[in-house]
Amino acid sequence: MAHRELFTSGVQYPQNKLLAFLKALQAEAVNLQDRSLIAQLWETLRCVQIMDNNSCKKLLNLLKEDHQRSSVYIAYLIRCRKGLTTKAYLTRQLERIQRDKEVVNKFFTMVCVRLFLERQEESILKLSTQLVKHFLYTLNDWIQEDPIWAAASEVQKIDAEIATERAIMTTVYKLALYPNGDGDIHRDQEAVQGSYRKSQELTNPEKYQRELPWPAAQAEILNINVYKTPKDKVLCVVRCCSIIMNLLSLANEVGGPPGADAFVPVLMFVLIKANPPSLLSTVQYVNSFYIQNDSYRAGDDDNKGEETYWWTQFEAAIEFTKTMDYKK
Repeated sequence: MAHRELFTSGVQYPQNKLLAFLKALQAEAVNLQDRSLIAQLWETLRCVQIMDNNSCKKLLNLLKEDHQRSSVYIAYLIRCRKGLTTKAYLTRQLERIQRDKEVVNKFFTMVCVRLFLERQEESILKLSTQLVKHFLYTLNDWIQEDPIWAAASEVQKIDAEIATERAIMTTVYKLALYPNGDGDIHRDQEAVQGSYRKSQELTNPEKYQRELPWPAAQAEILNINVYKTPKDKVLCVVRCCSIIMNLLSLANEVGGPPGADAFVPVLMFVLIKANPPSLLSTVQYVNSFYIQNDSYRAGDDDNKGEETYWWTQFEAAIEFTKTMDYKK
């Protein structure tokens, strides 16, 4: 409309009208950051400012005549532009469809891989355990062959193997403790919340209630997450069980060590009251890297039977707490 008004015949356009129109175009070009058009408009404004009204009128008449002569070509350009716009729109739609197809294909592949890994979860866990075990074997062999340890005693070599194991397991601790990532963490959090609701469910024989709530045993089992190697975690459980057995023996009027029927409820009580975090993941971690595998460190066989016994009692207590009905 602005172009038509400028080209209307019989009207005297002063110079400032044309300047105002050019400045409006310049403002639009600045807003669109069209630097090429901005430069052209600056030069046009400079030329118009040195022209008088008659020169401006002659210029507008010439532009009008040129526009009329080019009207057919302009109409052709408009039709071509419409066709190109439609083609560009269709091309863009095809690109979007192709992009959606690629996203769907990648997501489908990811789902298939995830389902495959879920089916192979147990195999992958065993493989990772074997790899860690083999790596520790290799490092221990290197220690034996290293000239620095040539004159070391057997005790010093065992201490070196223990230090190596602790260093390696500390590095891979989180990955080994939570092989399933957030799923394992969420499972442990649910177990912790359930322990709060179960804390009032347990009862113990009256003769053992003087030692309640067994703070020494609770303090010991709370240290289980401080240790990073499976061996150290098992020893922590052994110490906790030994504390409980000593206290029960002191309270036992008949004399002699108490049986499992007295020990397991007390251990359950200690676990529920202490409520150590990541308990279920700790059990899985120890079973994978220690209990269910051959020992890879010298000297383990001497106490392995005692450790296995107390660890079995520990697992039994955890299983009993998991099956408690705290909704009653």
